[in-house]
Amino acid sequence: MRVGVFTPLLSQVSFEDVLKKLKTHGVDSVELGTGNYPGDAHCKLSMLEDAAALSDFKSKLGDHGYPSAP
Repeated sequence: MRVGVFTPLLSQVSFEDVLKKLKTHGVDSVELGTGNYPGDAHCKLSMLEDAAALSDFKSKLGDHGYPSAP
């Protein structure tokens, strides 16, 4: 069974620490809040207009075993 977590539940924890923690608990998938009610603590949509920020974000996901979309 694959297990996923909606990360706004951990919004007080840094993005990288969330990824580390979830991976150590065997969590296979993450869903990131991108604004409005859940907030955007781990995924700012402004990075879509900043290639360096987007690349860094994707690298962090990949470094912790979470592949990102192309």
